[in-house]
Parts: sequence; structure tokens; C-alpha cells
Amino acid sequence: MQPSQLKEIEEEKIALICYDKAGYNLNDQQLSYLTQEIRRSQQINELKLNFNNNKFTDKGIQALFEEIGFLRNLQTLEFLLSDNQITGLSLKWIGENIGMCKSLQKIVLSFQRNKIDSYYLSYLVNGIQNCKKLEILILYLNDIPIQEEGMQIFGKGIANLQMVYSMSLNFWNCLIGSQGVKQLALGLSKCTQLTDLTLYLDNNMILDEGAVNLGQYIQNSLLIIKLSIYLEKNGIGDQGVQVLMNGISKLSWLENLNLSLSLNKLTKDSGINIGTSIQKARLLKTLNLNLWGNYLQKDGIVDLAQYLGTCKEMTHLNINLADNGVKENIINLALDITKLKNEKLVINGKN
Repeated sequence: MQPSQLKEIEEEKIALICYDKAGYNLNDQQLSYLTQEIRRSQQINELKLNFNNNKFTDKGIQALFEEIGFLRNLQTLEFLLSDNQITGLSLKWIGENIGMCKSLQKIVLSFQRNKIDSYYLSYLVNGIQNCKKLEILILYLNDIPIQEEGMQIFGKGIANLQMVYSMSLNFWNCLIGSQGVKQLALGLSKCTQLTDLTLYLDNNMILDEGAVNLGQYIQNSLLIIKLSIYLEKNGIGDQGVQVLMNGISKLSWLENLNLSLSLNKLTKDSGINIGTSIQKARLLKTLNLNLWGNYLQKDGIVDLAQYLGTCKEMTHLNINLADNGVKENIINLALDITKLKNEKLVINGKN
């Protein structure tokens, strides 16, 4: 492994160690060189390690994080470990040691597509919640069988993150059901400082009940300005969408909404429900709406367009209505209706 990019600025007492070694086929022995360097660099406050797609195991990660745990000035930790050979034990070593880094303000962790089960998730969550100064949390846990048990652990843990204002959680393809989403949403509702929230929940088993749970709790996140929710391929129908959108409509500071409901079971009723709820978001300026692969039909699309056109504060709309049982000219007509009612709106529509 080559020496890191190590920068030290004495007058500002800033130090950064950065490795970008994704896909280098590295192993634990080569990781030990980095461990030694961290041992010599106790004053660093930023550590950025991209080790996606290598051959690291639990043994190497344990040795690395036993050194990271001594970095008392560390404020930013970005550690990407997707597509390696770790198990849940690595979450144990990571969680126990980042919990000792009391100055951490930003954490970015990626463990997707490793052999991790939900049992060890508690160690990671416990470590994160011990970082009392944490403000930004970004986690990639997709393609891991977290299931309902893991989401219960996770929901209870994040409820203690009282300083976090920006959170992005990737749970794509994690075998999560409606009760798991409820535990997640309940935890998020207690993060009172959230202004920027991103949830990747695609390709799970959320169904209407899960969408209802999410909608009922999301409305408690009163300070949210930017909200991104991705719910593709979850068996969600009109009932779930109605409650979800009702919850979103109560976010009175919302300015930017990214919502994906593609490949679900939405009919024409959802066109009205989505449209009326977005209309109530008085400060909304930017909307990215993905509805392709549903059953809105002509009436649902036209109804949606009528309401979107009345959103006078909205300046940018990116909407995907493909594969909803209508001909292309109907979709173009709907976009024309929206534009006619709001002349300043910039529309990128997909047929």
C-alpha cells in the first residue's frame, strides 16, 4: 500500500489522512501499514478511507479500529468497506471504537454486500449514539438481511441522536417489512434537529401498512427542509400513499422533495392524493417525483397535473410517469396543463 495523502497545517491544527484504494485487491497484511501510520498520527481530525471491493476480513478491521479509537480529535470519519469479506464482528469492533471518539461530528460508513447479520447491528448503533457531537450520519447497509429485528435495534438507537441535522440511510433490499419501517420512523421522529433526511427503502416488503407507519411519524420531523424517500418495488397501494403524503404535507418548512414510488400498486386515486398533498406544501420549490410502473391511467395523471400546476412556489419539477397504462400524448398533455398553470415552472418529464 502506498503512503497516504497526509496533510498537516500547524497553524490551524488540521490533519487529514485519506486513502482511496477501492478495488485494489488488498488484504489484511497490507491494511496493517495504514494501522501503523494512524498510530503515529494521533492529532488527525479527518480520516477518509475508501476500501470498497478488497479482501479485508474481521481481523484486519479489528486492528485498524483499535487504533482509530484513540483518535480523540477525530471529527470526520468516512469509511467505505462494501464488497469485502467481513462479518458482523467487524461492526462490533467499529462500533466499540468509534464510540470512544467523542469529537466526531460526521460519520459516513458503507458495509453493503458483506456477510453481516442483524445481531451485530446493535454494536454499531451503540457506538454511533455515544458520539454526542454527531451532526451528519450517512450509512450504506443495503443488501444486508437486517429484517424487523435489526430495524427495531436501529430505530431505538437513532432516537438518541439529538444533534444530528442531516441523515442518509440506505436500506435497499434488506428484507424490511411494515413493522421494521415503523421502528425506523419512530426513531427518526425523535431526532428533533433533522433538516435533511434521505431514506432508501427500495425493494423491501413495506406494503400499505409500512407506508402508513412512515407517514404517521414523518410529520413529527417538523424542521425538515429537504426530504428524499425512495420506496420503489414495495407493494404499496393507494391507502399507504394517502397517509404517507398526508404526513409529508404537514412538513411546513419543506422546500425540496425527492419521492420515488415506482413499481408499486398506485391507481388513479393516488394521482389526486399526491397532488393535493404537494399543493399543501406551501414552501416547496423543487420536486423530483418518480411514479413509473404503476396504474394511474389517464384520470390519475390529469388530476395530478391539475394540482401540481397550482404550486406557485415550485420552480423545478422532474417527473417520471412512464408505464402507467396511458398513451404518450396523454402524459404530454398533463405536463402542458401543469406548465400552463405555473408558467415559471421548469419541467423535465419522462414518458
